[in-house]
Amino acid sequence: MCIRDRYLIGLINSKTLVDDIDHLSNRRVRTVGDQLSNQFYVGLNRMARTIRDRMNVRDNEVFTPTDLINAKTLSSVINYLSAGRRKRALQILQRELKKTPSDVTCLHYLGIAKYKIGDIQGAQTAFNEAIRLEPSYAEAHNSLGNLYLERTDYENAIHHFEKAVSLNTEYANAYTNLAEAHQKSGSLELASQNYSRSIEI
Repeated sequence: MCIRDRYLIGLINSKTLVDDIDHLSNRRVRTVGDQLSNQFYVGLNRMARTIRDRMNVRDNEVFTPTDLINAKTLSSVINYLSAGRRKRALQILQRELKKTPSDVTCLHYLGIAKYKIGDIQGAQTAFNEAIRLEPSYAEAHNSLGNLYLERTDYENAIHHFEKAVSLNTEYANAYTNLAEAHQKSGSLELASQNYSRSIEI
């Protein structure tokens, strides 16, 4: 008789304790290192894709690694956005997208920059293009969901937030946004579940 059978017989005869699925000892705790390695893996995959795209655009040109990988661009865009210099960030992103039109990270930040200057339609177009190029881009789904949430289109907002959390089950911000969308649409029980999930993460 195997261990599983003995356990089941013990359960039937009330001699064994029932394993509580909700008990904390049955939860896997994801360390910061696990989460960082996951984000690092996603970032490297995006970078590899951008490099391949840039190499395809520049057929037989001679180029250096700095022509293919330019972290300064995104860091300057983030700095400009946080400093309120949205139009400058927009110019940098548009210049980069001329070089590499399929750079989903630039498209995502372009959507954020357009949203911040009030170009809602342009932001929606940029987010949709990023999702079209990379359907598994959870951040773009979350941003598009926020855009729909602000426009009180709860059905589309919930759809994109659910897509974001299905792509990245540890995306606490997307769970919070999903909970807010459910709350505003009147689904308080679902809102409560998603708020709880975001707190757990």
